[in-house]
Amino acid sequence: ENFIFDPTEELLRQGYDFDLDFLKVWDNQDFGLKIYGESVIVPTEWIEMKDYVLELSKYRYFSGIPCYVWGQWNPDIDLYRSCIFRAQRPSIAIDLDGISKQRHNSASDNFLIESIFYTFNDEKMNNHKKTEKIIVFDTGCQNTTLETYYSTFATHLFLGLAVDDIFVALEELENIVQKPIMRDSQEYIESLTNSKWSQLLKSYMDVIWGIITNLQKGFNILIQNGGPDFDVDSILSSAIQILIDPYFRTIKGFVTLIQKDWTWNGYRFYSHSTQSSDPVFFMFIHLVWNIMMEYPQEFEFNDILLIDIMDAVNSHKYITFSVDSIQFQKRLEGNQVYPCLWWEISANKEKYTYPDFLPNELDRILVPKPGLYDGATVILWNNYILRWKIDIAKYHALVNSLLSQECGESLIVTNQNIYFIENTFQMVKNIESLFIMENYLTYLPNSIVNLENLSELRIENNYLSLITPLIEKLKKLKLLALRNNRLVFLPNVLHLFPLLENVNLDNNNLDYLPMDLGRSKSIVNLSATRNNISRLGEYFFMLEGLETLNLCDNSLGILPFNSFRNLVSLKTLDLSRNKLKHIPDSIGNLVSLTNLNLESNELEKIPDSISNC
Repeated sequence: ENFIFDPTEELLRQGYDFDLDFLKVWDNQDFGLKIYGESVIVPTEWIEMKDYVLELSKYRYFSGIPCYVWGQWNPDIDLYRSCIFRAQRPSIAIDLDGISKQRHNSASDNFLIESIFYTFNDEKMNNHKKTEKIIVFDTGCQNTTLETYYSTFATHLFLGLAVDDIFVALEELENIVQKPIMRDSQEYIESLTNSKWSQLLKSYMDVIWGIITNLQKGFNILIQNGGPDFDVDSILSSAIQILIDPYFRTIKGFVTLIQKDWTWNGYRFYSHSTQSSDPVFFMFIHLVWNIMMEYPQEFEFNDILLIDIMDAVNSHKYITFSVDSIQFQKRLEGNQVYPCLWWEISANKEKYTYPDFLPNELDRILVPKPGLYDGATVILWNNYILRWKIDIAKYHALVNSLLSQECGESLIVTNQNIYFIENTFQMVKNIESLFIMENYLTYLPNSIVNLENLSELRIENNYLSLITPLIEKLKKLKLLALRNNRLVFLPNVLHLFPLLENVNLDNNNLDYLPMDLGRSKSIVNLSATRNNISRLGEYFFMLEGLETLNLCDNSLGILPFNSFRNLVSLKTLDLSRNKLKHIPDSIGNLVSLTNLNLESNELEKIPDSISNC
């Protein structure tokens, strides 16, 4: 299978009809560009103005001409005729040591930006048609002149995402990683979790969520780089395409995306990777990994592909990342000293394929959950980051020995300084109980689904931020204990365990419980104390077999009117230390209740129906 990027093939895949003759892919060699992007897409009507376009289409070096990134022309999906573009700030707002003298003037900026938006928003795609649905996401800081310039035809938002911040954040992260790891000490993992890198991950995810939300509303997006380089906008545009287009979540599609938005767009891999690592590209790959952890079955590839790509970027082994321009790369292609990474990925596709991938063409848009990336609870890619510190081979050998010991029906791993697990659990796949306690896990590997006979799973006193939705494959699970972690949400799968009776979620950062939890027919005991739960939907109170419910030390203020209508088996209810002002009359339906704790609330009265309990 050919993994080499073909721009015409990609345009056809997106649904363009070349018979409409509205696009022209200009080869930048025609414009004398020797370093940056390979091509620029412009409306066909500009062909009559070739001299003008030739001067202005040096979009990577001098001008702010929008570079088309992605468009959707399929009327059967939500994003019909929504497009994404990239550009540098126009010259009206930039003066780079006199370079602006060589750039086009503000009137030309205005013509180019408006023209390309008009063209891509015309239903017939052959006449200008102005649209008001344009939002400019500017990665730079506030600029009054630029804000005024855009005000006539677009909404303009400043993001304040400087590329220098990424370099500073990664340098700090590397310094933290190099610190000694003290046994039984939380300081090390706390410093990693609260690093500037973690904060930037959250910032980028928040911006990505905002852009996708506006795409779904039918807006067209211009991601404008606030600095002199096409760096920050590369991160945003690529991550967004992964979320909105399932093709880019396949192996070939992901490889195509990197070529389309990075190597063909003039990203300077060689210059950046002369550092200890490439901070900008690593930020993109780290964001992809976070999204994969949230939606594992939506990706055809595994994180081995991400690791091998990052290793290739930093090693200069492959021609793919050993030059700063596609033109120079083409002159070197075929040189056996610099093999092409994409050829090797294509030849070893099985190595990078995720076995539980479930392609679903109808689910075109993935929206990351903003709460997941809340500062201190951001998920760090420890099995890559800690490669900078530990002897990875020795670490894997240690973990594999711990997880492959002769253990009978139970495997207990306590206080072993485990930060991540890549073990497939094949040696212990028949165990019935797994306890991993007092360690530093931030996420569970998807391979945990290999433990098909597991009935008890305790991951306590770790740093879990996320539980894979694939856990629902553990159909024999009876006990799930995840207390004392950092979970901010749970996958909506707890109702799919036919035998699950006991659930302990104490001392996490949960704002709510899974939507369909109330559909469970088996849960008997549920505890979620010391979280941030502020609401419970009516669905929650359908747990007819529930006998013990402990939600003390949360933020509950209101309970639904019919809250207790179906909890006929409930014997113990603890709602103490919340913010409740009223208890619904339906509490009288709790005919089996023997223990009730409502202390330390803001109750104004107790309903008379409580005497029925």
